[in-house]
Amino acid sequence: MPANVLNASNAPLLVGDQEPRILVAPPAPTSAAAEAIELAEYLGQPLDPWQQLVLHNALGETLDGKWAAFEVGLTVPRQNGKSAVIEIRMVAGLLLWGEELVVYSAHEFKTVVQIMRRVERLLKESGEPYTPKRSHGEEGFVLGKDVHDPYAPRMMFSSRTKVSGRGLTGDTVILDEAMIIKPEAIGALMPTLASRRNPQLWYAGSAVDQLVHDNGHVFAGVRKRALDGVSPRLAYMEWSCEEGADPTSVRERCRSNPGVGYRITLEYIEDEYQAMLHTPKIFAVERLGIGDWPTLADTLPPPISPDVWNDLADTAARLAGPAPQVIAVDRAPDTKVWSIGGAQYTAAGHAHVEIGYNQTASVTEVVEKLVQIVTEADPVALVIDQRSPAAIVKPYLERVGIDPVMTNTTDLALACEGFLEAVLSKQISHSGQQILTDSVISAVKRDLPGNRFAWDKPPGGSIVQLMAVTLAHWGLLAFAKPPKRAPSPLMERQEPKSSQDVLEREFDAMSARF
Repeated sequence: MPANVLNASNAPLLVGDQEPRILVAPPAPTSAAAEAIELAEYLGQPLDPWQQLVLHNALGETLDGKWAAFEVGLTVPRQNGKSAVIEIRMVAGLLLWGEELVVYSAHEFKTVVQIMRRVERLLKESGEPYTPKRSHGEEGFVLGKDVHDPYAPRMMFSSRTKVSGRGLTGDTVILDEAMIIKPEAIGALMPTLASRRNPQLWYAGSAVDQLVHDNGHVFAGVRKRALDGVSPRLAYMEWSCEEGADPTSVRERCRSNPGVGYRITLEYIEDEYQAMLHTPKIFAVERLGIGDWPTLADTLPPPISPDVWNDLADTAARLAGPAPQVIAVDRAPDTKVWSIGGAQYTAAGHAHVEIGYNQTASVTEVVEKLVQIVTEADPVALVIDQRSPAAIVKPYLERVGIDPVMTNTTDLALACEGFLEAVLSKQISHSGQQILTDSVISAVKRDLPGNRFAWDKPPGGSIVQLMAVTLAHWGLLAFAKPPKRAPSPLMERQEPKSSQDVLEREFDAMSARF
């Protein structure tokens, strides 16, 4: 790296740290960064020392001229100038290195529009002829005057809310707002990069707050791979403070904000701190870069192992009644799958849970199903978590005289803890439904205040079925009376041919008892 990168002669006296707290980069004998930095100067967008450092590590080259880093991760708090790095990387790809396709995506379309405008300004400054494409869904720029030229280098811009990973392929792909990336988008994107001669994939964003960013696992995984040193072609740079850092310290504020003195002032950061005085976690995440990173499924054993759960399967359980005593409903926010779980006591006084409904449906269809179940089964409670997407059915149910029990965060924590305790102490059984088993054994814990937890889904997984039976189990303990004595069986149950038959049985709505 040139010696003057971190010693700009015009640097202000008090500036943010120009070197990141976390820096991992593959060895590279040369770097193409100097060309990009010179281009930025020419285009009237000179880069700060820290931005130059990012490019030096991201654009290292191997002896055969390929990028040393296939993946680049950049974590830095907002308003420090992250976008300027991205914009220069994109323009340099087209103007300097002959990349055929550069793709930019962000979670929010408004972010895409802002970056597209700024990139267009750079293209105008370059003097190179280009043709804009502004049709919705095809936004971008084509170098040259013929927008239909299939060989012309081009840029594409898209929001991830509208496209799948397959629509993001290119020589360089920038995933901005990386705190929000669905795992399935990465799964679709990776195979498409294989056909590119020298691809590079960027993840850029601020720290993840797992209570806010439901899809923060991808970015968290990039960070963890960097910390573990397991990905030799990953470059990762993070400006942040260590957990527990003093939020009032000027030193800590400079540590996590390299743009101080260049693009952001300490006075503004103090104003932010005062505005967030009663929400200190937000300030810690957004300004100090102290993330609340999610636990990754492959780093810890599952709370409920397959063996433990499968041992609790009982398709011939002697139940205290013909129908569930409590039902609960949950909905997946991404797939819109609804799941209705039921819980009832066995003759021995233990809980038995199962899934009675699991499919994609409209709100009206789900409400009709719930009304049908309530009418036929007459449960003592219908439970919904108030933060779940399923809470949308509450006013519809109230209109027909059904008052659901809405759980708060404390109730949810108690429900998850109670369900896990019941499983580990073998105080619960289930019907061996594969769809419930898959949900249970893939779940991980999401930390809550007070050393409590709630269920969380791993990348690509689903906990909607587990949440449904967890809430039903909580409602059973809270509102239903256990049997005083063991009654005679009320239903004939067909004995399974073997335990393997039980464990391999697929979900069948007709087999559920409600």
